[in-house]
Amino acid sequence: MGKSFFYSLLNTLHIPSPRFLSSATSKVVGDSTTPAAATEQFTNLCSKGHIKQAFEGFKSQIWSDPSLFSHLLKACIPSKSLSLAKQLHSLIVTSGCSADKFVSNHLLNLYSKVGDLDAALTLFGHLPRRNTMSCNILINGYVQKGDLESAQKVFDEMPERNVATWNAMVTGLTQFEFNEEGQGLFSEMHELGFLPDEYTLGSVLRGCAGLRTLCAGRQVHAYVIKCGFEFNLVVGSSLAHMYMKSGSLVEGEKVITSMPIRSVVAWNTIIAGKAQNGHLEGVLDQYNLMKIAGFRPDKVTFVSVISSCAELATLGQGQQIHAEAIKAGACTVVAVISSLIKINLISCGPLAHVSDIKLIRTDTTLDLSQKAEKGMLYLNGESQVLTRMSGSPGFLAGMGETCRRTLKLVAGGDEREAEKVMIELPQNC
Repeated sequence: MGKSFFYSLLNTLHIPSPRFLSSATSKVVGDSTTPAAATEQFTNLCSKGHIKQAFEGFKSQIWSDPSLFSHLLKACIPSKSLSLAKQLHSLIVTSGCSADKFVSNHLLNLYSKVGDLDAALTLFGHLPRRNTMSCNILINGYVQKGDLESAQKVFDEMPERNVATWNAMVTGLTQFEFNEEGQGLFSEMHELGFLPDEYTLGSVLRGCAGLRTLCAGRQVHAYVIKCGFEFNLVVGSSLAHMYMKSGSLVEGEKVITSMPIRSVVAWNTIIAGKAQNGHLEGVLDQYNLMKIAGFRPDKVTFVSVISSCAELATLGQGQQIHAEAIKAGACTVVAVISSLIKINLISCGPLAHVSDIKLIRTDTTLDLSQKAEKGMLYLNGESQVLTRMSGSPGFLAGMGETCRRTLKLVAGGDEREAEKVMIELPQNC
């Protein structure tokens, strides 16, 4: 039952067959190539998400070496298909390799990544040989669900830990803004003789940024230098972010300029830092330098740059950057949408003579005002301005139809529909 149902489930995935492997050549792959070459082709198919072709073309290899199931399990993670995960689980049991801790950990990771912690816990409870990796996967699964209490329980009960274990907990605590607890855990890790890696230090520095504690941040900076991570891209960007978030723009810039190689993250860090500290023209300067240096702005870049255009009321430049954001595919991001709404609110408010204005009914106007008040977080701190302006019939009448419609959609939480009409904003506002 397991195999036949698995085949039918794979058929529903509608995965296109790669040209080099068809049903007519699948036998040849197993017969005429060396085992190493066959394994390489199998893993290549899995890495590209061609699960059906990988399974059907290399059945004999999989049954003779069930550890190959690990590649199929990893290939299922992007689709987040729980049904497919369970069918692979059934086949693993059928193959007799369910006791293999390597394959079991990959299966545990799959259940965790697709969000079925109940299945992960059941599997974890039946593992004949758990190891540190098994516990780390479970901790990450709990962190993903926001259940830090259960993650801490698993952490406390572990007989042995490694750096990945500490990273999972420190990252989880920092992610949910338990920054002091994250720093305390980092100190405990250090006292027990564990050497941090770039991910540990990045998480701790983000915690310092959240607390805005320059003193603690500088101590971590000294530790970073001692460990030899001062030129690491991840750590350097986190270090600069900590300084800038704590109000020390000069120290943050010094870290960025000392880096031998800059990444998009480093450019975004300095751009966001200048925006947060009110150096709005500096934001635009760094944006232009970033492009001159050959880096492609991403959604994080556009949020800071468009917000700065809104604050500077530079509509022309804002429209130009909006066009660049569309080209980069960044206009589907809520934070970018919010920034675009802000610049259009500021620039369109007084334009009561716009040719394409269409007055809306009183009840719609009231509904817009109420929804806008509930959706202030989408407007990046413009709540007082928006409340005052949206209460004015003249303001609402002066907004272009698209701007009005998009504001209502975002304020009401319908972000997907807002994304569809956002592209019209510069023309209609």
